[in-house]
Amino acid sequence: MQKIIVKESNYSLNDGFAYIVFNDNGIEYQLQACLRELKKCNNDATRYRLVKDNKPIYKKEINKKDSGITDGICGDVNDKAFQKYGEKFCEGFLFCELRKIGIKII
Repeated sequence: MQKIIVKESNYSLNDGFAYIVFNDNGIEYQLQACLRELKKCNNDATRYRLVKDNKPIYKKEINKKDSGITDGICGDVNDKAFQKYGEKFCEGFLFCELRKIGIKII
């Protein structure tokens, strides 16, 4: 019987990603999703000022319908796990683990 062990769960309010790293029978996998952007970051000047002042530009929230799990960087990171477990399982597993560290899934 396989046992999945979560090694790390984390997020960055500056980079806009939340992720987990897990191990299944000695093979390491990663899953990540995009955090929701703060409404006040609607232009580059505001974004630059917040980053410069080391203030968060993302919320501790993920929009299920716009999580980015299949797009861009997230899609690349998630591909290995998707191949093994399928997208639906991976999404549910990721969101369940991220809730444990205070990420709100809406």
